[in-house]
Amino acid sequence: MIIEIVRLVRSTANATEAEIKKTIMTWIQHSGDRIKARLKAVSRKR
Repeated sequence: MIIEIVRLVRSTANATEAEIKKTIMTWIQHSGDRIKARLKAVSRKR
């Protein structure tokens, strides 16, 4: 389902299934870093 939706976007319409899966896996692997960075930014604002 996600792959079909990605292909509906003009800029990623020609992406291969392997490219899409690789991008998703990379995004998931780095999610912890994004969460930590966001929490750090929020704590600085307080």
